[in-house]
Amino acid sequence: MTITRRLSTRGARLAALVLILLAAYAAGAFGPRAHAQGTNLLNNPSLENPYYGQGAPTPTAPQGWSLWVGAGAPDAVPPPDKTQVLDGEVAWNIKQGYTVFTTAGYQRVGGLTAGENVKATGYGWVYTCNNTETSCVIPAPPYRRSDPAAGASLKVGIDPNGGTDPNAPSVVWSASAAPYDQWAEMSVGAKSGGDAVTVFLYATQAAGLALNNVY
Repeated sequence: MTITRRLSTRGARLAALVLILLAAYAAGAFGPRAHAQGTNLLNNPSLENPYYGQGAPTPTAPQGWSLWVGAGAPDAVPPPDKTQVLDGEVAWNIKQGYTVFTTAGYQRVGGLTAGENVKATGYGWVYTCNNTETSCVIPAPPYRRSDPAAGASLKVGIDPNGGTDPNAPSVVWSASAAPYDQWAEMSVGAKSGGDAVTVFLYATQAAGLALNNVY
């Protein structure tokens, strides 16, 4: 139930676990000036509590992060289940049953210089099921077997210009992943266009199954 990200320049790394949920951790750095290796540039990179409302009671985002919704009206919460928590105490769980939703968690990272190389790395997990009686539960880990008919798609992006619209043509994206019932790593690199970049954690589906979750 988490998403993670890492930004790096000049060989240094920044990592953050977030959502899809979502939970994240960080461990990186960069900078031509005072950015020493090991400096974490993300605010709340592990997507830990507290979570705050994003215009409604249940679409929430961890401190330091924002939630963009392009389709649907999903809940976005830190669930109590630890099965899908990759790091820390909670994950960012975005979900909406019977409906296709498209969302992106994002954070703007400042303190850069134009032309710096940055890298974002994230981890995502998908759980989808169309059987509300069994919830696709199985007796062995990971304790659920998702229905891939959902056509889930996750990716990580960087806007070198620091914008907050994931549909902007300037956003550079990783390859897409569909990590049903397991973690998948997604990475992408870019050059900063100014003093800030924006990191995105993006999720969508082709079909809205009864249980439709991203971490």
